[in-house]
Amino acid sequence: MLDLGTLYIRRRNQLLRENAKKDKLDHSSRRQYLYLRRQLLSKRYGPTESSLSRSRSASTYSKLSSFETSFDSLHIDSSEGGHSPGHPTHRRYHSAGGWQGIQSLGENYAFAGMYHIFDQHAESVTAIKFAHDDKYRLACSSTDGTLSVCALVPSPPSVTCTLRGHAAAVTDFDWSITNDFILSSSLDCTARVWDPASGQCLRVVNDNHSCGMTACRFQPVNNNMLLTGNQKGHLNVFNMSTGKGFKGGSAKVSAGVKSMEFDSSGVLVWVETKREAYILFVLMWHLEGFHKTKTDVYSGR
Repeated sequence: MLDLGTLYIRRRNQLLRENAKKDKLDHSSRRQYLYLRRQLLSKRYGPTESSLSRSRSASTYSKLSSFETSFDSLHIDSSEGGHSPGHPTHRRYHSAGGWQGIQSLGENYAFAGMYHIFDQHAESVTAIKFAHDDKYRLACSSTDGTLSVCALVPSPPSVTCTLRGHAAAVTDFDWSITNDFILSSSLDCTARVWDPASGQCLRVVNDNHSCGMTACRFQPVNNNMLLTGNQKGHLNVFNMSTGKGFKGGSAKVSAGVKSMEFDSSGVLVWVETKREAYILFVLMWHLEGFHKTKTDVYSGR
């Protein structure tokens, strides 16, 4: 017997298909959909009083019917924003129904399909990032130990390069500010610097504690400086040109590093740990070395 969740998804998909056709709407399907949704909410958050539930259900259905009528009556003005009728706006162009020239917002956002799906990785994807100031090039990392660089134009989108070399799952990666390099971290205890155009590995950096690396970032002002974090909570700063660590360029947090991010100045860096703690470091470059000062701690628990 099918569970409520499966029935809910099936009814939702049926409504989306019927909503896209616009000529054969089955209101009984909507009533079944609302009923299944109410059952799921009741199962998830507990039952309510029957009288209150009935009044809310009637009110909700009335509002949804009214909203559907007003929502579907809206049309996008093709001349809005200076676009001519032959050149659709960004919103219409990228919505699911925009390819067929559908005019109503209700149909435009029916989510009946996707433009393209990348499926080049054999295992789960751990991160996806667009290149800086480039909406047509992105990269993704995977637990299969590889990274891939993808181009969205010309159509159809394609994988332009696969970065191979890590011996274990790739946990994180970062684009350099000029998009000339990609920095990746892996559970094989290394970080690697890549040329995204050729796929060549330019530098291999070994973790100082022989521990799996879980996060990595380029210092945004000086991309010759690499920051990595590992499973034991160690932060380390490396020189990309030499692969060696900076004097004083290390720190320790209370748990494994989950993620980290610089501010635009490259002075402040937030570090998230496995214990849901967020730690702010101030990193200052001096002639004698790379210093850190822990200034604030926030725990989500």
